[in-house]
Amino acid sequence: MNLCFRVQSILAVSTRCSCDWPKLRPVFPQCQVFLQGNSHAKLTPRAVARIMHRTGSPAYPSATWSKSHFWGRYTQMDLKKVMEAAKAELMNVVAKDAVH
Repeated sequence: MNLCFRVQSILAVSTRCSCDWPKLRPVFPQCQVFLQGNSHAKLTPRAVARIMHRTGSPAYPSATWSKSHFWGRYTQMDLKKVMEAAKAELMNVVAKDAVH
């Protein structure tokens, strides 16, 4: 995956976090597992959050992604909060990719 694309996509999301991190604690490992299993896809924090929130899009259609174990996993949680967790995990992945 193009590292520059991923960094730009991540930085496009607000860098200021206004979410409640303790409530997001269970989301982080789920995002990490999801990203590891879908490293072939060009995922942004918004895309990860939409998939985990059961919200399809033209780039990530529900017909495809609804088969994923993560589809709709966090529908009860605010989409922006899930996006913040996904952003943090994507930043970890990018940082690890940059080291290797």
